[in-house]
Amino acid sequence: MVNASQVLLPALTEPELSQKAKDFLTRRGVEVLNDTRVLGMTKHRLTLLDGQQLLTDKVYWATGLQVEPISNRWGIAINDHGQLTVDKHFRVLTEEGVPLSNVFAAGNIAALTQNNQEGLPQLALAAEYAGNIIINRLIYQLGLAKDHGQSAKEQKNPGYFVSLGKNYGLSNAYGRNGSAGLVARWAKHAINLSFFAGIGSAYGFFRYFRYGRPKR
Repeated sequence: MVNASQVLLPALTEPELSQKAKDFLTRRGVEVLNDTRVLGMTKHRLTLLDGQQLLTDKVYWATGLQVEPISNRWGIAINDHGQLTVDKHFRVLTEEGVPLSNVFAAGNIAALTQNNQEGLPQLALAAEYAGNIIINRLIYQLGLAKDHGQSAKEQKNPGYFVSLGKNYGLSNAYGRNGSAGLVARWAKHAINLSFFAGIGSAYGFFRYFRYGRPKR
């Protein structure tokens, strides 16, 4: 595993949890290279920034998202991470900071900042929260509602839950140093199930309950 950050899972904020994640993977034969960047990739080889060559059979690429480069020509404000900047109604902002009345963005591609801090975490539940705000805004603009509903409120630092296999998880939501093991894993499962329930997906709920829950 080639990781550009100095620690694994920096969003967990607790150094102990990052180390536990690395230890978990190391015990299972995974070599973790922290603070290491990939310079190039071919079919059977990775080239690292320090010149090291890694022979590969398969590469699983997980480096995030960014908008299509053509968006740079539209006068839209794009942050340093390649995301569209939005206001508290999730309207896309121009380079001058003016919201576009009929253009919205939510999810990983949208960046909402409040008081110079990230306003929402890049999580599925946050995307659902943003989607509800956008829907209410559109209904209002179509003249089908008297007001535009709620806008995004300032969020506290979120608690993150990370799955490492079916029976082990990590979270910074419980205790001073977070938690690791089955408690964090079951909490993650409860959140996943509540998400499917929230979007009204009975198929997703029962399929996840059948295949995604931990095994004894």
